[in-house]
Amino acid sequence: MEKQNIMITEYLTGINYIENLFSAAELEEINTSINNSKKIKSDPVLGRLKIMLDVSSNFRENIEYKASHLIKGDMLLSSIMYAEYSNKSGQPNLPPHFDGDTNSLVFNYQLESNTSWDLGIDTKTYSLIDNSALMFNPNEHIHWRPHRDFKDGEYIKMLFFRFRNKHNRADYTHKNYHPNHPIFKDVRDYKESLRIKE
Repeated sequence: MEKQNIMITEYLTGINYIENLFSAAELEEINTSINNSKKIKSDPVLGRLKIMLDVSSNFRENIEYKASHLIKGDMLLSSIMYAEYSNKSGQPNLPPHFDGDTNSLVFNYQLESNTSWDLGIDTKTYSLIDNSALMFNPNEHIHWRPHRDFKDGEYIKMLFFRFRNKHNRADYTHKNYHPNHPIFKDVRDYKESLRIKE
């Protein structure tokens, strides 16, 4: 097995930054899965292409082990979604939201980029580099991206690994709020304040 030097930084309770998440072999499998996929969907509202990925059982077991080890609980992988943000798919945009599903952990993982676009969680922003991720509960933390106009040729390739608890599946479907819901007001105001400073 390939030696890996995974680095973890805890920003706040429940929000962790992970660097060097995947080995070269795992990255090769991810890229092969993306390249072989025929189920590509355009999502012009959010300015992205998206693909639901299939991976080998070995890869699935490895990522479940990493998630379970990092949060010290038994986690099952629910889904892997690849998203490529660029202005070829409409102008990228991500309003404040909860996922509103039955998962209690997500790895927001940056696979590859040639520009930067911070990830907002609650009223803080975090930078990612390639092969790094932010790990948090997407139904307890409001997440979003700052306003940004992507230039021609700029892109960010992301993967969203969603996990549920093996023994106690949560139900957050009641948090599937409209982006204009008052619960997002403070975060929307913070996001707008960042646009004013630009």
